[in-house]
Amino acid sequence: MANKLCQERLRKSNLLMKAAGPVVLLNSKPTNMFCFIGHGCLCAYAKIPQERKVALGDPQTDVKGVKSLAHFETENISFRQEIKMRQQLGNIIGQSDGLAYVLYRAEQVAPANTTVLILGETGTGKELIAAAIHDMSPRKDRPLITVNCAALPANLVESELFGREKGAFTGADTRQVGRFEVAHGSTLCLDEIGELPLEVQAKLLRVVQHNEFERLGSSHTVKVDVRIVATTNRNLEEEVRKGRFRQDLYYRLNVFPITVPPLRQRREDIPLLVEAFIERYARKLGKQITSIQKETMKALQDYPWPGNVRELESIIERAAILCPGPVLYSWQINWKFHPLH
Repeated sequence: MANKLCQERLRKSNLLMKAAGPVVLLNSKPTNMFCFIGHGCLCAYAKIPQERKVALGDPQTDVKGVKSLAHFETENISFRQEIKMRQQLGNIIGQSDGLAYVLYRAEQVAPANTTVLILGETGTGKELIAAAIHDMSPRKDRPLITVNCAALPANLVESELFGREKGAFTGADTRQVGRFEVAHGSTLCLDEIGELPLEVQAKLLRVVQHNEFERLGSSHTVKVDVRIVATTNRNLEEEVRKGRFRQDLYYRLNVFPITVPPLRQRREDIPLLVEAFIERYARKLGKQITSIQKETMKALQDYPWPGNVRELESIIERAAILCPGPVLYSWQINWKFHPLH
């Protein structure tokens, strides 16, 4: 498993997670450390292997040296491939087993054109997993097209997805290309697909099955080459039982499901997320926040986070605004339901 291999390589390369006194130090990066954060999934730092030089002289020494160098170069190539793969995983931060399995599943399905259904609570980062799948796929050279199905007005969903001809309905003064045509040759992320009206679901089923549709107000069939990645925070099986989601569409979407675990099930990722968010908002605010109280960090890990990563990010942004110095204290982490309040 690539993610496990990467974690093992980090452990063998002096994984850095420093804590001193009553505070946890942030961003303690020596100059010979390489950072996986940014587009990496592991918020940690590992030593970069140094170049080796083999002195030629004794034939036996030469042979051993060449073999050693060849082995080292093979490891370097493997390591660079791991780094490249990590850089394709968007702003996904964490090292928990739950997140590692999600990324493993994403890596498995990315090279195929298979439809993917990403499940998970609100705020868990489902759209980041969708972006990671696209970035690791053969379609990565074209932009990912995302449609927030929950944000589209019910009377405009069909024209937004499939397009419309001029005069298709009152107010349609121009011809409009839909998101499926825009995403031709790329990936279309249908965010919160559980919010789509039933009548639109029927037309979507045809596109998923046959890659063809008609624009609103047209009888001309449009063929497209689009990979679909759908996300939802709803239990679609329950929605099918209640008659709010088409069973046949559910079966077409549920080819390769990936469930993103809530933050309360991967508490070991919270310190890494806190560090990343503090660094981000301290930089935006022009502040130098270098540490956080250990008691504060423990309280953050103990909180159940019903809003998941999105809620954590909001809390840390607020705390960074309130923080006057280099240490983030518990009184700055202040919201209604937190035990520190």
